[in-house]
Amino acid sequence: MKLKILLFVGFVLLFFACQQISKVDLEGQWIAFASESNEEKIYELNFSLDTVEWVNDHNFKDRGTYEIEHDILKITRLDDGFEIKTKAGMRRGWKPSSRESNETQLLTELRDSLTLFDSIGYYRDDRSMHANLEPFELIGISSDQLLSEIQDKYLFYIIHLHQSADQRVKLRLGDKIAKFEDLLLYLNFGSPFNPKSNRRIKGPLLYLGKGVQLKDLKEMYYYLAREQHNRIWIATKKEGIADYHLIHDKIYVWRDDIYLNNKYLSTSEFPSPPLPPPPPVEFTSKADFLSKGNQEIKINTKADFTKLNEMQLDKKYTVTINQDLPIEDYFELKSRVRALWKKKYFIIPAIE
Repeated sequence: MKLKILLFVGFVLLFFACQQISKVDLEGQWIAFASESNEEKIYELNFSLDTVEWVNDHNFKDRGTYEIEHDILKITRLDDGFEIKTKAGMRRGWKPSSRESNETQLLTELRDSLTLFDSIGYYRDDRSMHANLEPFELIGISSDQLLSEIQDKYLFYIIHLHQSADQRVKLRLGDKIAKFEDLLLYLNFGSPFNPKSNRRIKGPLLYLGKGVQLKDLKEMYYYLAREQHNRIWIATKKEGIADYHLIHDKIYVWRDDIYLNNKYLSTSEFPSPPLPPPPPVEFTSKADFLSKGNQEIKINTKADFTKLNEMQLDKKYTVTINQDLPIEDYFELKSRVRALWKKKYFIIPAIE
């Protein structure tokens, strides 16, 4: 009798041990347990029978197709064909302990759990906090810096600027669709401060999508400069599972173009925050700059880039960039300007 019982128990254990994860098992929403180690990685996944969408901690959404075989999950990203492979482990009807996450203390019912990417745990949840986020393709420019190289040190104001399916340019602040003038409130009251993190605030981080034009970027730069954010980090291309190429751009806007224009001194729904004091600058406008005997170089097309070769070290220049210049050419131009800055050339590049 005891032998029969042992054989039965062994059969049951073997049956469950041999159970493979299927697409039906994965279908639905999966949320990562709150953890410092999860930040800037995949925070949420949404599986259907044929496709999967995932969101990083900066609310950037990606999507792809997937296969699951012998507990190996293979995801193929739609926009570039990049393949993600990871071993998948699942525990059904498991209730996480309070030690694993403060967030999970709120869970009072049994939940399935999923382990991916070696150590990141997810729990099944009927809610989707990011269902309405629109996935978009980044502009696709490579750089020599990745987000992963600085993400452990800094926090950012997260901004998304992209062209939607209806060909309109949309600005998203965090997870909310907004207008450019809403940047004033976001930069003053939408602090990325995390009391559990010792990382310091670095500034705005923009996820820049294909279809955005330089005139759209210029409009955003004016509002950022109004709040004295004169540097911005721009995510331009995906790298690997959840990493991104970064371009660090310095924003140059003539002070008088902001402080003498009421357009940048109010918001769409609320009174404007107090205007910060003007930064100490040598020149307040292009007219002021040129009145001191300095020179202007106009960039209307990529062919005008050769004008930079005529610069002299003992002179001061403003490079006036036409807002109709293709945005990819703008970043190439700024790369050339940065190289000249390193050689001690005096250049003020401004979009007009």
